[in-house]
Amino acid sequence: MKGFLRQECRRAFLNWRFAAVVLFGCGLAVMDLLGTRWLGGAVDLQQYVWGEEPGYSTVLDVNAAVTSLYFWMPDHGYASRYYYLYKILVPIMAAIPYGASYLQDKKSGLINQLVVRCKGKGGYFAAKLMVTFVSGGMVAVIPLIASLIIGLCAMPWGVPVNSVGYFGVDGIRGVFGELFYTYPSVYVAVYLVYTFIFFGLLNCLCLFCVYFEENSYAVRLMPFIVYYGSNFIVKDVLGLSGGLVACANMIAFYKSDVPVVLFQLAVIALLDLAFLFRIRRDVI
Repeated sequence: MKGFLRQECRRAFLNWRFAAVVLFGCGLAVMDLLGTRWLGGAVDLQQYVWGEEPGYSTVLDVNAAVTSLYFWMPDHGYASRYYYLYKILVPIMAAIPYGASYLQDKKSGLINQLVVRCKGKGGYFAAKLMVTFVSGGMVAVIPLIASLIIGLCAMPWGVPVNSVGYFGVDGIRGVFGELFYTYPSVYVAVYLVYTFIFFGLLNCLCLFCVYFEENSYAVRLMPFIVYYGSNFIVKDVLGLSGGLVACANMIAFYKSDVPVVLFQLAVIALLDLAFLFRIRRDVI
């Protein structure tokens, strides 16, 4: 199975689709700074460091106690059109490189040869599930890491100050909000792990979708449909907070929303695992 797993990882990550969606996501991270009002803040802070006007006086006037996290894309939320675009498209971006690979194996008949090479049906399906999960998580997380690096180019790392009101994290109601204002590096690590798991689970719905759909475009759209469909049901039908679209950004994820979000992710995880039973119908 290890050899097959390495082969599938190469198939998922060493292709032009993966490179294209990652570059697109990183481009959104660059534009989040260069194409928004945060660029002016970065220039003012740099002029303050150099003692130059007008940035020096501007920073003194507003008492700007900010760190590189001020320029991190998730902290901007809907105020940034580029982060908004990332948040809308990321389920589709995550599915493009590898989401339809199982369907391609099935249609081509290659699935039977791969099962033999993998020395078992269980190994083939487990490898597919793992690589699909990791592929989706990587596509979602890499632009956020790029945005973090860009922020470090504008300002040094530091502990955010809650009282200045420059950050979107609610230190009281937000999930791990206290952590953001005490150990920001740990908060960022938790944020990235959460995002990785969130979109990894969503991406695995591409595999489950093959139960009832064999169009590659529809299969790749399945995570997007569930992403927004679940959000519509929770927010507009049930009148609850904690929709997947809002809580995809952990900064907008409040403690009161935890049961609702965990329930949705648990249902998605169960649907993902249901894919493991598909082998009985697709393999000789």
